[in-house]
Amino acid sequence: MSLESPITYAEWYWKHRVDVEERIGKLSEAEIAPLLRGVINDIPTLQELPDGISNLLDFTAEPTGQWATAMLLNTGAEIVGGTVAQSAKP
Repeated sequence: MSLESPITYAEWYWKHRVDVEERIGKLSEAEIAPLLRGVINDIPTLQELPDGISNLLDFTAEPTGQWATAMLLNTGAEIVGGTVAQSAKP
């Protein structure tokens, strides 16, 4: 069995599912990363952050890994959630 040359319908289906998930991930990264880069660049103390956090933010803004889409979505949701929570305070 191989995703490169599927023989059965199940292998074919699995291969196409993997291909679709990869494509969705790349499209999501292309849309979300620039938005997060703008938010990250607006952090006034960005240069003062520890290297570990700075590297994490750089990865978020310019994703290269397989699981970047999930991280981007979670990071974006946290930023939006925090912003809404701060805005809703009386």
